[in-house]
Amino acid sequence: MICVYYADIPDKARDYTADGFPPAFPDVWREYVRSIKDDNRRRQSFFVRVLLLYALKKSGVKVAAFSEKDGRWNISSPLSPVDFSLSHSGNTVVAAINPNGKTGVDAERVSDKIFGAERFLIKDGETAEKSDAETLTRLWTEQESRYKLRASGETFYKSKKISGADGEYIVTVAAEDESAADGAEFVCIKDLEKCIPYI
Repeated sequence: MICVYYADIPDKARDYTADGFPPAFPDVWREYVRSIKDDNRRRQSFFVRVLLLYALKKSGVKVAAFSEKDGRWNISSPLSPVDFSLSHSGNTVVAAINPNGKTGVDAERVSDKIFGAERFLIKDGETAEKSDAETLTRLWTEQESRYKLRASGETFYKSKKISGADGEYIVTVAAEDESAADGAEFVCIKDLEKCIPYI
């Protein structure tokens, strides 16, 4: 079963990227996160990885190393069928784990800015009544999660509207297996900073 963990970035969290990373934070990710110049994106990248490490541990998945290939992170040691995908938007971070196949996930805050992409999201022949911000955001997250999945065939989705500290979000998970997508479970982590000692 795919598990989709989501959380808000803590408001008053200390800057772990400046003060020193938690001991369990992989070296390859320390270098990657430190290389991000924008403060907000660096915080998002740090906390989405904390969420993933927490989710993997909670799921009983042991990981010795991560690596990046073609812009996609994966578990490189030990060899594992477990796949994961990460997303962050605004103050929300999301990590999806699929123990038996590939997955992709995307989160986007619902806002009127999405109307700028409407012509790319609504296909010819579809009705204009679908053009509300929430529906367009769902269509956007479907496209993004499919891209992250790197699907070669049919793709199945499950979406959920969540409330973040800074607004409403649509989170969509994608899989190549219909039952995996339909059975996806969404898990809210209330205090992400409290997960750090657990990783």
